[in-house]
Amino acid sequence: MGITTGILTALLTVDTPMATIILTGIIMDHPTITVAIITATTWRVRNDGNKAWPEGVTLIPAGGDSLCPEETVLSLPGMDIDEEQEVHVTLQAPEKPGLYTQYFRARTREQQLFGHRLWVSVMVEGE
Repeated sequence: MGITTGILTALLTVDTPMATIILTGIIMDHPTITVAIITATTWRVRNDGNKAWPEGVTLIPAGGDSLCPEETVLSLPGMDIDEEQEVHVTLQAPEKPGLYTQYFRARTREQQLFGHRLWVSVMVEGE
């Protein structure tokens, strides 16, 4: 299994919940996996805001290539200020070889996106 994961910073307002990636799973430059294989990635996130996360926060796909079903919605644990948690996402490599990247965002019940944009990249090879 091999994947590249990372973050891109998002602009936030003062009242918005905060989330920062502090550690990613496997970090390599475009690692290779086989077509159609099911794998996973993990990010370690921290609430670096000035208030606890509200109830009902989820992680959703937010663009890029499809490495998991578009309707994927993962419940995230509530997090107090400065608390850290691991976030796991199951991925399925596409059927065709190539470089693929998918992005994810944390979202409140009110549909407000917040925190860093998470991403995962994989290089898919033929069987």
